[in-house]
Amino acid sequence: ENVASRFERCRTGMAVIPVKVRVKGSDKSVVTYAFLDNGSNSSFCTDSLMKQLGVKGQRTKISLSTLERKNSTVVSNLVRDLLVSDLDENEYVSLPILYTRPEIPVSSDDIPTQGDIDQWPHLQGVFIPRVHAEVGLLIATYVPKALEPLEIKHSQEGGPYATRTRIGWAVNGPLGHHRRRFHTSGFFVRVDPELHQLVDDFYNRDFTESIVDDKTEM
Repeated sequence: ENVASRFERCRTGMAVIPVKVRVKGSDKSVVTYAFLDNGSNSSFCTDSLMKQLGVKGQRTKISLSTLERKNSTVVSNLVRDLLVSDLDENEYVSLPILYTRPEIPVSSDDIPTQGDIDQWPHLQGVFIPRVHAEVGLLIATYVPKALEPLEIKHSQEGGPYATRTRIGWAVNGPLGHHRRRFHTSGFFVRVDPELHQLVDDFYNRDFTESIVDDKTEM
C-alpha cells in the first residue's frame, strides 16, 4: 500500500457544528450547521438560510480572495443582526454582518459524527448532535466570541482534538478511514478590509440600493 492510497481513504474532520440561528428580535429559529473558520476574516450564510429566516439582504458586491483566486468580485447580499446559539439555546452570539453565497463548500464527509468521536478515548465527554441540515453558516474570526475555545481536549495518538465553544463542541483532525475518495476541503476566505469600513458607514446612515451598487470595490 503506497502513501497516496492511504491518503485517499483518510477522513479529516472540520470544525462543523449544529447550531440554531435567528434574527435579532424574532422568536423563529432555524437549525443549520456552522463551519468555524479561523482562516477567514468575514462570515457568510447561504442564500437558502437567508430565505428560511425570512431576511431580505442588501444587495452588494464584495471582493473575495481564496486559494484559487485573488480579489474576485462577486455579487452578494449583506445580512445583519443574526444570532447563533447551540441547539439548547444556552447562549446566543451576535453575528452583526454576514454576506450570502450560494453554498458553503464543506462536504458532509468533513462533518464529524458521534461514531467518529467515540472511537477516540481522549474525546470522552464530547457530544455533537446529528441534524438534517445544510452547512448554512461560515463563522469567521470577525466573530471571536463564537470561535473562542472555552475548553480543549488535546490530540492523542495522532487523532483529532476538540474545542468547546459557546455554541458547541468542534472537532478537528483525522477521524479514521472511509471508502470514498479523499478530497481537499481546506480553504480560506478574505474580504477586502475596505469593504468592512464601507459596511460600518452603512450602519451610521440609511442606505439605498443605488449606494451599494454604485460603489466600486477592489
